[in-house]
Amino acid sequence: MDGETDAAAAPKLITVHGTGAGSDEAQRDRWWQIGSPFMIALAERLKTPSEPVPFQWGLGDNSEEARRKAGAALLKTVQEEEKQGNAYYLIGHSHGGSVIYSALLHATRSGITLPGLMGWCTVGTPFMDYTPNKRMWQRMGEKSLSVFVSGVFAAIAAVIYVIFGLIDYDTATSAGHEYVVAGVMAGYALSAFLLLKLLERMRRKWFDRKHKLRLEEQFGHQWLGLWHNEDEAIAALSNVRHVYGDLVPPSFLKPAILVVQIIAVAIIGLGLINLVEDFVTIDDPGAFLAIFVLVALIVIAVIVFLIVWLISWVLKKLLGALGYPLAGWINRIVWRSVRERSWGDDIGPEEVSGVSANPPDFKREFAPLPEVVAAPLRGHSDRNAISTLNKVRRILGMAQGEKVSPDLRGELNDSLQWDELIHTSYFDVPEFVDLVALGLSRAGLGALRDGFVLPKSERDALETWLSGNPTLQE
Repeated sequence: MDGETDAAAAPKLITVHGTGAGSDEAQRDRWWQIGSPFMIALAERLKTPSEPVPFQWGLGDNSEEARRKAGAALLKTVQEEEKQGNAYYLIGHSHGGSVIYSALLHATRSGITLPGLMGWCTVGTPFMDYTPNKRMWQRMGEKSLSVFVSGVFAAIAAVIYVIFGLIDYDTATSAGHEYVVAGVMAGYALSAFLLLKLLERMRRKWFDRKHKLRLEEQFGHQWLGLWHNEDEAIAALSNVRHVYGDLVPPSFLKPAILVVQIIAVAIIGLGLINLVEDFVTIDDPGAFLAIFVLVALIVIAVIVFLIVWLISWVLKKLLGALGYPLAGWINRIVWRSVRERSWGDDIGPEEVSGVSANPPDFKREFAPLPEVVAAPLRGHSDRNAISTLNKVRRILGMAQGEKVSPDLRGELNDSLQWDELIHTSYFDVPEFVDLVALGLSRAGLGALRDGFVLPKSERDALETWLSGNPTLQE
């Protein structure tokens, strides 16, 4: 497709926003919207500007279920373009790239071909590799899990009845009855298991490895993967699986000893005082009574101390022994919840086995952005980070001497522009737009404008990087 193509036949550039970047408006200043600075800059570089078509998936929830639903919806959108005979190119930022990947997985699994697809580009996308949970019960919903549990209990009951039958070997009638019950229970357990396996095969929603390999075979040569080696989202989501610490220390149960000590002192002390009162009569002489009470109190104090010390020592050992496994269990649950919230992992039957800048099981991989693009992008983020840090410093200094405490949380939130992060700054850097324009041009979306001249060093570096990636050599 050359620059002489008229506007009516111009390919569509379907843009897909990332997590939390959605909007009800299709035309504004965000990179994926019509008329955005990025779209204007891109049009200045290509002879035949593509028609931008924003694909919106709500606000972009951090949810794998939402991303897959969006992927299915995106597939329907491109199928409409296919029906109209339109050529189109997909570009997505962050988890917008995950939505594109999901759409192509849906197409691959359903055997749908997309001849109108000119290519697809992911920008700073953290690809998460979902695999089915290893244990069958972890892949079940509530209803299936109920059937599974009943089958397990039936299997246990069958074993118990067999044991009873062996014990009652001298009573043939009784043993025969128990074997019949055991057979019924075992039959139910086996039927429940087979039924659940059959339903799982019929309802299976996850994408197998064969689908991922087929996706690469069908669409891999059209992929352009752009990512910075310091992208915060990719690094954070990749490394969070290795983050672990003792949020709950093994000694977390030991404060309970103090409560037990207070209760023990009160109970034992009152009990001993009541015991002493039984030996005291109203006829006792005053001096003798005073001495007796004093000695009794001393004895009570010693006895209470010894008993409480013994109880505390036993509790310390017991709670210490219980604290290690309980703390480990609680920490694992907490960190697993942190990982799942970070990943948006809300797909019950599956779990995240890895996070990468390249799609799962792809043999072809894109290297990080060349330094001619990476350096300006890094510099852009650094400059904005320094500016924001100065704002934060001034905001934190506002509290001193103020009669009314300022809304520090609101002030800090307003000071963040998200230009401080590389992950959210790609489309603001001219060198990155240059690279996207070159990639689109190589995909057939039009030649570069005659007036758009890159410095030779930059042009050579970008061309070398694009040519050096295996996805573009075929």
